[in-house]
Amino acid sequence: KFSLGELYTPGEIFDSVRFRGAQIASDLGMLPDNEVGYAPVIRGIAETNATVEVRQNGYVIYSASVPPGAFEFTDIYPSGSNGDLQIKIIEADGRVREYQQSYAYQPVMTRRGNLRYSVTAGEYRSTDQPSPSFTQGTAVYGVTDNLTGYGGALLAQDYRAVNLGAGVNSSIGGISFDVTSSESKTLNGRTNKGHSARFLYSKTLNATDTTFTMAGYRYSTEGYR
Repeated sequence: KFSLGELYTPGEIFDSVRFRGAQIASDLGMLPDNEVGYAPVIRGIAETNATVEVRQNGYVIYSASVPPGAFEFTDIYPSGSNGDLQIKIIEADGRVREYQQSYAYQPVMTRRGNLRYSVTAGEYRSTDQPSPSFTQGTAVYGVTDNLTGYGGALLAQDYRAVNLGAGVNSSIGGISFDVTSSESKTLNGRTNKGHSARFLYSKTLNATDTTFTMAGYRYSTEGYR
Protein backbone atom coordinates (compact mmCIF):
# COMPACT_ATOMS: atom_id res chain seq x y z
CA LYS A 1 0.00 0.00 0.00
CA PHE A 2 1.40 3.39 -1.03
CA SER A 3 0.28 6.38 1.03
CA LEU A 4 0.95 10.08 0.66
CA GLY A 5 0.01 12.85 3.07
CA GLU A 6 -0.15 13.26 6.85
CA LEU A 7 0.26 9.75 8.27
CA TYR A 8 1.61 7.67 11.15
CA THR A 9 4.61 5.37 11.03
CA PRO A 10 4.12 1.67 11.98
CA GLY A 11 4.58 1.11 15.71
CA GLU A 12 5.60 -2.54 16.09
CA ILE A 13 9.39 -1.93 16.03
CA PHE A 14 9.90 1.83 16.57
CA ASP A 15 7.44 4.12 18.33
CA SER A 16 4.69 5.34 16.01
CA VAL A 17 4.92 9.06 15.17
CA ARG A 18 2.93 11.48 13.03
CA PHE A 19 4.63 12.73 9.89
CA ARG A 20 3.99 14.39 6.55
CA GLY A 21 5.42 12.49 3.60
CA ALA A 22 5.20 9.13 1.84
CA GLN A 23 5.01 5.53 2.97
CA ILE A 24 4.96 2.15 1.24
CA ALA A 25 4.15 -0.85 3.43
CA SER A 26 2.71 -4.35 3.42
CA ASP A 27 -1.09 -4.38 3.72
CA LEU A 28 -2.29 -7.30 5.84
CA GLY A 29 -5.82 -6.67 4.58
CA MET A 30 -4.76 -8.19 1.24
CA LEU A 31 -4.13 -11.59 2.87
CA PRO A 32 -6.77 -14.24 3.61
CA ASP A 33 -7.62 -14.68 7.30
CA ASN A 34 -5.62 -17.89 7.60
CA GLU A 35 -2.39 -16.08 6.61
CA VAL A 36 -2.71 -13.05 8.87
CA GLY A 37 -0.64 -13.09 12.03
CA TYR A 38 1.24 -16.11 13.30
CA ALA A 39 0.28 -19.77 13.68
CA PRO A 40 2.42 -22.90 14.13
CA VAL A 41 2.65 -25.61 11.49
CA ILE A 42 0.87 -28.84 12.52
CA ARG A 43 2.70 -32.04 11.56
CA GLY A 44 1.99 -35.71 12.21
CA ILE A 45 1.75 -39.20 10.74
CA ALA A 46 -1.47 -41.09 9.99
CA GLU A 47 -1.33 -44.88 9.87
CA THR A 48 -4.60 -45.22 7.93
CA ASN A 49 -7.10 -42.96 6.17
CA ALA A 50 -7.62 -40.78 9.22
CA THR A 51 -9.43 -37.69 10.44
CA VAL A 52 -7.32 -35.05 12.15
CA GLU A 53 -8.92 -32.57 14.53
CA VAL A 54 -7.21 -29.49 15.96
CA ARG A 55 -8.73 -28.08 19.15
CA GLN A 56 -8.10 -24.90 21.07
CA ASN A 57 -9.62 -24.36 24.51
CA GLY A 58 -11.79 -27.42 23.91
CA TYR A 59 -13.25 -26.21 20.59
CA VAL A 60 -12.51 -27.73 17.18
CA ILE A 61 -10.91 -25.02 15.03
CA TYR A 62 -9.74 -27.27 12.16
CA SER A 63 -10.64 -30.73 10.85
CA ALA A 64 -9.40 -32.60 7.79
CA SER A 65 -9.23 -36.10 6.32
CA VAL A 66 -5.73 -37.31 5.47
CA PRO A 67 -4.35 -40.41 3.68
CA PRO A 68 -1.82 -42.76 5.34
CA GLY A 69 1.57 -41.12 5.83
CA ALA A 70 2.92 -37.77 6.93
CA PHE A 71 0.66 -34.71 6.91
CA GLU A 72 1.27 -30.99 7.39
CA PHE A 73 -1.22 -28.17 7.99
CA THR A 74 -0.02 -24.64 7.33
CA ASP A 75 -3.39 -22.87 7.20
CA ILE A 76 -4.47 -23.20 10.84
CA TYR A 77 -6.23 -20.08 12.11
CA PRO A 78 -6.15 -20.08 15.95
CA SER A 79 -8.12 -17.53 17.95
CA GLY A 80 -6.33 -15.04 20.16
CA SER A 81 -2.60 -14.85 20.74
CA ASN A 82 -2.34 -17.75 23.20
CA GLY A 83 -3.75 -21.19 23.92
CA ASP A 84 -1.89 -24.41 23.10
CA LEU A 85 -3.43 -26.60 20.41
CA GLN A 86 -4.56 -30.20 20.96
CA ILE A 87 -4.22 -32.45 17.91
CA LYS A 88 -6.31 -35.65 17.71
CA ILE A 89 -5.67 -38.30 15.02
CA ILE A 90 -8.67 -40.61 14.59
CA GLU A 91 -7.63 -43.67 12.57
CA ALA A 92 -10.00 -45.61 10.29
CA ASP A 93 -10.03 -48.54 12.73
CA GLY A 94 -11.12 -46.34 15.63
CA ARG A 95 -7.76 -45.85 17.33
CA VAL A 96 -7.17 -42.34 18.64
CA ARG A 97 -3.86 -40.59 19.27
CA GLU A 98 -3.47 -37.14 20.78
CA TYR A 99 -0.63 -34.69 21.30
CA GLN A 100 -0.16 -30.99 22.01
CA GLN A 101 1.34 -28.15 19.96
CA SER A 102 2.60 -25.02 21.72
CA TYR A 103 0.99 -21.79 20.57
CA ALA A 104 1.83 -18.33 21.85
CA TYR A 105 3.02 -15.36 19.85
CA GLN A 106 3.84 -11.68 19.97
CA PRO A 107 2.55 -9.10 17.45
CA VAL A 108 5.92 -8.98 15.67
CA MET A 109 5.79 -12.68 14.79
CA THR A 110 4.70 -14.03 11.40
CA ARG A 111 4.45 -17.37 9.58
CA ARG A 112 7.41 -19.07 7.94
CA GLY A 113 8.39 -17.36 4.68
CA ASN A 114 6.10 -14.34 5.19
CA LEU A 115 7.61 -10.88 4.86
CA ARG A 116 6.16 -7.63 6.20
CA TYR A 117 7.95 -4.37 5.49
CA SER A 118 7.54 -0.61 5.55
CA VAL A 119 9.56 2.28 4.13
CA THR A 120 8.77 5.81 5.27
CA ALA A 121 10.20 9.22 4.30
CA GLY A 122 8.94 12.60 5.40
CA GLU A 123 8.90 15.34 7.99
CA TYR A 124 8.12 14.71 11.65
CA ARG A 125 5.00 16.60 12.72
CA SER A 126 4.61 18.09 16.20
CA THR A 127 2.80 21.09 17.59
CA ASP A 128 5.55 22.22 19.97
CA GLN A 129 8.79 20.61 18.76
CA PRO A 130 11.12 20.91 15.74
CA SER A 131 10.11 19.04 12.58
CA PRO A 132 13.18 17.28 11.17
CA SER A 133 13.07 15.18 8.01
CA PHE A 134 13.65 11.47 8.50
CA THR A 135 13.69 8.10 6.75
CA GLN A 136 12.64 4.83 8.38
CA GLY A 137 12.56 1.23 7.22
CA THR A 138 11.36 -1.92 9.02
CA ALA A 139 11.00 -5.60 8.15
CA VAL A 140 9.55 -8.72 9.78
CA TYR A 141 10.34 -12.16 8.32
CA GLY A 142 9.28 -15.69 9.30
CA VAL A 143 12.59 -17.59 9.43
CA THR A 144 11.21 -20.96 10.59
CA ASP A 145 7.92 -22.37 11.88
CA ASN A 146 8.64 -20.99 15.37
CA LEU A 147 11.19 -18.20 14.82
CA THR A 148 10.65 -14.71 13.41
CA GLY A 149 13.42 -12.19 12.80
CA TYR A 150 12.79 -8.46 12.61
CA GLY A 151 14.58 -5.13 12.61
CA GLY A 152 14.74 -1.64 11.23
CA ALA A 153 16.65 1.60 10.86
CA LEU A 154 15.69 5.23 11.52
CA LEU A 155 17.78 8.09 10.09
CA ALA A 156 17.37 11.82 10.65
CA GLN A 157 19.52 14.91 11.08
CA ASP A 158 21.74 14.42 14.14
CA TYR A 159 20.01 11.12 14.97
CA ARG A 160 20.13 7.49 13.90
CA ALA A 161 18.85 4.25 15.40
CA VAL A 162 19.08 0.58 14.43
CA ASN A 163 16.91 -2.24 15.80
CA LEU A 164 17.38 -6.01 15.66
CA GLY A 165 15.27 -8.68 17.34
CA ALA A 166 13.58 -12.07 17.25
CA GLY A 167 10.26 -13.64 18.28
CA VAL A 168 9.96 -17.29 19.35
CA ASN A 169 7.01 -19.63 19.87
CA SER A 170 8.09 -22.15 22.53
CA SER A 171 6.67 -24.59 25.05
CA ILE A 172 7.20 -22.01 27.81
CA GLY A 173 5.34 -19.25 25.91
CA GLY A 174 5.72 -16.60 23.25
CA ILE A 175 8.94 -14.62 23.67
CA SER A 176 10.10 -11.52 21.82
CA PHE A 177 13.41 -9.74 22.45
CA ASP A 178 15.05 -6.87 20.58
CA VAL A 179 17.73 -4.24 21.04
CA THR A 180 17.72 -0.69 19.64
CA SER A 181 20.98 1.27 19.43
CA SER A 182 20.84 5.03 18.98
CA GLU A 183 23.29 7.85 18.35
CA SER A 184 22.25 11.48 18.60
CA LYS A 185 23.76 14.95 18.80
CA THR A 186 22.55 17.76 21.04
CA LEU A 187 22.40 21.43 20.07
CA ASN A 188 25.77 22.06 21.71
CA GLY A 189 27.39 19.28 19.64
CA ARG A 190 27.55 16.62 22.32
CA THR A 191 27.09 13.02 21.08
CA ASN A 192 24.90 10.56 22.99
CA LYS A 193 25.11 6.82 22.36
CA GLY A 194 23.05 4.16 24.04
CA HIS A 195 21.01 1.00 23.81
CA SER A 196 17.49 -0.04 24.74
CA ALA A 197 16.43 -3.67 25.24
CA ARG A 198 12.78 -4.69 25.03
CA PHE A 199 11.37 -7.98 26.31
CA LEU A 200 7.81 -9.24 25.65
CA TYR A 201 6.29 -12.47 26.96
CA SER A 202 2.91 -14.20 26.94
CA LYS A 203 1.62 -17.62 27.97
CA THR A 204 -1.77 -19.21 28.60
CA LEU A 205 -2.00 -21.87 31.31
CA ASN A 206 -4.77 -24.20 30.15
CA ALA A 207 -5.12 -25.94 33.50
CA THR A 208 -6.26 -22.73 35.20
CA ASP A 209 -7.44 -20.82 32.10
CA THR A 210 -5.02 -18.03 33.00
CA THR A 211 -3.16 -15.80 30.55
CA PHE A 212 0.05 -14.11 31.67
CA THR A 213 1.41 -11.26 29.56
CA MET A 214 4.47 -9.05 29.99
CA ALA A 215 3.41 -6.42 27.49
CA GLY A 216 6.44 -4.16 27.28
CA TYR A 217 9.39 -4.39 29.66
CA ARG A 218 12.19 -2.09 28.48
CA TYR A 219 15.63 -1.29 29.86
CA SER A 220 17.59 1.64 28.42
CA THR A 221 21.12 2.87 29.08
CA GLU A 222 21.81 6.50 29.96
CA GLY A 223 22.83 7.61 26.45
CA TYR A 224 19.81 6.16 24.65
CA ARG A 225 17.42 8.58 22.96
